[in-house]
Amino acid sequence: MNVTILYRLSDEETWNTLANVTTVDGGTHSCSWTPEKAGTYAVKSSWQGDNMTMPNQSEVLIVTVQEAPPPSLFLYSTVALAIAIVVITFYFLKTRKPKSNIK
Repeated sequence: MNVTILYRLSDEETWNTLANVTTVDGGTHSCSWTPEKAGTYAVKSSWQGDNMTMPNQSEVLIVTVQEAPPPSLFLYSTVALAIAIVVITFYFLKTRKPKSNIK
């Protein structure tokens, strides 16, 4: 059966459609989602029903999304060190004097 997954930010009143998915064994369903901004979201699933079953919706789940942490100073220093090693190695390889064949 087809299920609609809905979401909204906690300060909004209107539900937005996240996805329409098909259930698998036992009526379970899932959806991957990466919200565009941090905040507290309410998420629920809804089924429209059919001629044999009434419409229904799931409990509302509350999900808190935090901003991604900025890259760490360790990452920046590691990249800077790697670049420095490449530059120094290139410099020494480029400026190395050729060997003389004179004996």
